[in-house]
Amino acid sequence: MTEKKKLSLNQRTTVIIGVILAIAFVAGVWYMTRPTGKEQIIVSTTSSLYDTGFLDTLKKSFEAKYTQYNVSFISQGTGLAIETAKKGNADLILVHDAVAEKKFLTDGYGVNRKIVAYNFFIFVGPSADPAGINGLGPIDAMKKIAEEGAKGNAIWVSRGG
Repeated sequence: MTEKKKLSLNQRTTVIIGVILAIAFVAGVWYMTRPTGKEQIIVSTTSSLYDTGFLDTLKKSFEAKYTQYNVSFISQGTGLAIETAKKGNADLILVHDAVAEKKFLTDGYGVNRKIVAYNFFIFVGPSADPAGINGLGPIDAMKKIAEEGAKGNAIWVSRGG
């Protein structure tokens, strides 16, 4: 007759703790990798738009209304944002280059172009108007400021430097 060796109390406790830890580990891995059941929407966008914080607000509002979706953003320059979408790595693009956007569509990469925002330009400066921009439109005013700045008659300051 062979004698079965019994585990000591310490050995049994160690085995039980090991089994509990293994179960906890497997449960943790499952929880971290389980499917969320939400469809992913990836938006390739410009860093300037992303940096405003507006997209975080838009995401929060959209996901609250459409709970089956999870929105993620890829923030980069306009050209890269468009290229990301061309490669199929984004579902939507939010950029600000009308010519490139139209080419994106005519080349068959996109299906619908909508204008969702536009810029207002406000020029602030001394009443003496050293650059001579009073009454000019934004593009002509910027060109004039650049010309006068090169001559040392005006200074340009912008959010980007």
